[in-house]
Amino acid sequence: MIVFTDGISEQHLVTRLQDADAEARALLYEQSAGVFSSLCRRYITNEDDARDILHDLYVKIFCNIDRFTYKGEGSLYAWMSRALINLAINTLRGQHKLEFVDLDDKLQFKEDPPDVTVVPSDVLHALIGELPDGYRTVLNLYALEGFSHKEIALKLGIRESTSASQYLRAKSLLQKNICEYIKRKS
Repeated sequence: MIVFTDGISEQHLVTRLQDADAEARALLYEQSAGVFSSLCRRYITNEDDARDILHDLYVKIFCNIDRFTYKGEGSLYAWMSRALINLAINTLRGQHKLEFVDLDDKLQFKEDPPDVTVVPSDVLHALIGELPDGYRTVLNLYALEGFSHKEIALKLGIRESTSASQYLRAKSLLQKNICEYIKRKS
């Protein structure tokens, strides 16, 4: 969620944005670009691509704000998040980085889950960023954005079982990488 530091309500900001108010556009960008840059970097590891997507997000929002319907506090953030995720997924698709292998075998974790509380958040973020694009995308959509495997399958044009297997593989690989990090630091 975006909290506007100057006390403006999200609803009032939306009204001003829909009136093409340049100050409202600048305020939205200033107050939300950091949040959306971080969200974008969860999907896109290339800095130039992430900047392009962030730029495209604001162009899209400003050009389509008249289609937005305010539905309560946080609805602008949710709308912008969905737009950003779609832009990121389309970029990965265009770069042919979303390749999925549908494997129905069940993964077994070889070790107990690691204690991630001992891993600094920037390290955890970097470890997630090292996952293959398909794994990372499904992991983000499922674990962080709360999409179901059915929704992910529709969004990515894959089978539901593919989404589930990609998630399990991402989780397994991330667990392995976290364990290796913890062992190196011990």
